[in-house]
Amino acid sequence: MFLKIVKGSTVVDAVEKLTYVRQNPRNKTIIICDPEFANGIVSSDGSVIWHLEGLPEFSSGNYETVVAIEVCEDEYNSIMKQLYAGEEVSEEVRKTLTTTEMMDLIEKLTTEVTELKKQLESK
Repeated sequence: MFLKIVKGSTVVDAVEKLTYVRQNPRNKTIIICDPEFANGIVSSDGSVIWHLEGLPEFSSGNYETVVAIEVCEDEYNSIMKQLYAGEEVSEEVRKTLTTTEMMDLIEKLTTEVTELKKQLESK
């Protein structure tokens, strides 16, 4: 599984799997844990800890909130290439069309083109 990590409208990281962490209530240190006990996740290089949206907040500290979105391997590789090059990766809102939606759209566009051709021929 591949995931992109998004903060606001910017992709800040990509990971092959999430490493979950929680805050130890006794001494406030961060420890790796199972997802059901987690407050957040660790970056791919281990240098940053984020609060993961939907999980309980950390009891102390200031951790930015991110979302993790599953992506295909090609998108993961593209994101990592851009991040390693020091480029900012914007989160684009994309709508994935089902086959039926795509066929309906093609049919609608074909009809519109046919009607436009008829209008042009009649002039």
